[in-house]
Amino acid sequence: MIKMYCDCCGEWIENNLNLYLSYLCHIDDIFDGKIEYTDNDDNATSKREVTIDLCINCYNEIMVSAIKKMRAIKEKRKI
Repeated sequence: MIKMYCDCCGEWIENNLNLYLSYLCHIDDIFDGKIEYTDNDDNATSKREVTIDLCINCYNEIMVSAIKKMRAIKEKRKI
């Protein structure tokens, strides 16, 4: 049996009810202050994905924050 641990909170993920979250590696670079590649509009960009294992609690907390931000952007732009 392989024990999985949440990459966010570090807790053991019982019954392998883990979820995966993938994002482009330049997001980490933004936080680390080392942006290497940008597009024509000077947005940080990359092609390599980072995948992390999350427990359901951390997944829900992260996704609720992300969807909340997405809806705020959509409302601001009236999409």
